[in-house]
Amino acid sequence: ADNLFDTIICLNTSKWIHLNYGDIGMKVLFNNVYQQLRKGGIFLFEPQNFDSYKKRIKLSKEIHANYNNIKFAGRYYYEF
Repeated sequence: ADNLFDTIICLNTSKWIHLNYGDIGMKVLFNNVYQQLRKGGIFLFEPQNFDSYKKRIKLSKEIHANYNNIKFAGRYYYEF
């Protein structure tokens, strides 16, 4: 068995990955999807509105620090 997927879906989670693990977390997500998606497969990704991130920065010091260091967002996802 090849352990590859025809479809990978990531809905309403990108903000939490980004806030908890920063830009590196998002890049790891995209890399893992690429590695696990069968050639010709579909990755259905729902990016979260960056304005909604700010509402959550008071949850922890780490989230606040990650938020302040985010550079990889929005249009950069398409360049990855």
